[in-house]
Amino acid sequence: MKDASPVSTLLVVKHNLSTSQLPTSKAEKHAYKDYPDGIHYLSLVGSLFFAAQTCPYIQFIVSIVA
Repeated sequence: MKDASPVSTLLVVKHNLSTSQLPTSKAEKHAYKDYPDGIHYLSLVGSLFFAAQTCPYIQFIVSIVA
């Protein structure tokens, strides 16, 4: 790594998820609750980690989601 060159990424520095991004209205909460029907969240995140083993920027984004 001592000969590595820094590169820019598509990520915002120190990006965090916050409670202000939560659904607030009753319709938003209902849509949020019904969205993942049939999707196994942990399986999906695990598959993304497996697929992104060679792409650190994708791993970082998936770790934020996880």
